[in-house]
Amino acid sequence: MCIASYNTRHATEVAIRRVLAQRDVVVQVQVGDSGSTDGSLVMLQRFAERGLINLQIAPQGRSHGEWLDDWTANVDRPFTAFVDSDLFLRRRLALRHLLDAIVDNDAILATCARVGEIPDYVSDVNGDRARVAARVAPWLLAFRTRELRRLGASWQYRWEARPDLPERAMSWDVGADVDAALAAAGRPAHVMPAAFDHEWIHVGGLSWRAQRNRSVSMRDRLKTAYVDLALLASRISTPGGH
Repeated sequence: MCIASYNTRHATEVAIRRVLAQRDVVVQVQVGDSGSTDGSLVMLQRFAERGLINLQIAPQGRSHGEWLDDWTANVDRPFTAFVDSDLFLRRRLALRHLLDAIVDNDAILATCARVGEIPDYVSDVNGDRARVAARVAPWLLAFRTRELRRLGASWQYRWEARPDLPERAMSWDVGADVDAALAAAGRPAHVMPAAFDHEWIHVGGLSWRAQRNRSVSMRDRLKTAYVDLALLASRISTPGGH
């Protein structure tokens, strides 16, 4: 089980504790931190000292795609699962259901959702236009490690100039190359049914907590309150101490 972390201390702790509660399928928990500055490292080191996680630190930063490429290449387990640091498993059998779906459907990869293609996308950062490729949702998924490794696809984002498209470019976000490689191999990603949505919740957009001098919206404050309550409940009900 792999978790990527960056400046989401409380949410990351909840994510870890929810994963540790699924010990019937989780053999090893690998956490990669990209140089957090919000106190995450102290919390993660405590879990590592107790032998509850294996901790990797990339002080110069590392993207989700880079972490996923690393774990796909180096994990030595038949199955690898990935959960974002701000996604909480809500049912103790959630990972079991994800892995069962891979086996039952003879799939290489199962994902909680699929993000459809977005034509004529315009970046709100620099105004660039592109067609965004469809992709597996990279915030909760599992895959057969060796089979996915053999496909040779990368999880990382890339931008491709495409004069043949009206948008003039193709944007491959995290997971898009993998999604395309699975389809090309005749083993498309298995998307979990809608009922599985009740087994997880993706909070999203929490890195702002480590930023100073920034105005915080009511929506962000509500997210913070939810995460803090989830943390309190997780400390009571799951392994790892306080």
